[in-house]
Amino acid sequence: MMIPGERFADGRAAPLLLACLALAAAGCGGGGAAVTTPAETPAFAALRIDPPAASLPVGGTVQLSGVPVDGSGSPLSGLPAPAFTSS
Repeated sequence: MMIPGERFADGRAAPLLLACLALAAAGCGGGGAAVTTPAETPAFAALRIDPPAASLPVGGTVQLSGVPVDGSGSPLSGLPAPAFTSS
């Protein structure tokens, strides 16, 4: 058992310690900061309105909802909710 601060009989403690630290650093990618690129945020392409069609009597109303989507039609989150008005 090695006691902290104890030396090998032939004085190899420091080189052995440095070799272990070098191997540990190499195994961790060199110890440098990892370089990452942020994920590209999908761009708003359209507002999908639900229901896409409705039949109403004169003076009737309908509840609409809108979902922002990207170019492939996938819903986007984190955008403000759309507001609807009519005249």
